[in-house]
Amino acid sequence: MIGPPSSPDRDGLMMGDFFGSKGKHIVCGGTTAHLAASYLGKPLEVVLDYQSSTIPPIGRIEGVELVTEGVVTIGLALEAAKRYLSYGCDDFRDTAKTDGVSALCRLLFDAEEPINFYIGTAVNDAHQAPKLEIDFNHKMEVINGLIDALGKMRKEVTAKFY
Repeated sequence: MIGPPSSPDRDGLMMGDFFGSKGKHIVCGGTTAHLAASYLGKPLEVVLDYQSSTIPPIGRIEGVELVTEGVVTIGLALEAAKRYLSYGCDDFRDTAKTDGVSALCRLLFDAEEPINFYIGTAVNDAHQAPKLEIDFNHKMEVINGLIDALGKMRKEVTAKFY
């Protein structure tokens, strides 16, 4: 799941659909993580002992397999997917790498069950500054790029938008 829904009155629907689904649950994005923690009635813990200054920290919520930052982490996972598809580069498989990108790649690229994306379509005001490259269109391009890459890995992928 990445991003909050387009309207706050859809929060419960999105969270219910996501947490009502079977399988591992991955939450990407700070606002989304706060919504998930609130929905579950569990605290969100930010883990600041991360390995790389270029990869955002992860978080923890009881009942969630992985909690990461949003667009930057998804973008880095997309780059890893491109390297994996083009060159067979699988450095993400090194379990000593505990960063959010490596963990996300291991969960997605090695998944044997269908992968279901729950995508919130709210526009993040913090991303709309003219000098930032993280606007809504960029977010959607990155997410769709990752979905496409997973398809090329022969993963069964669905996406539901809120």
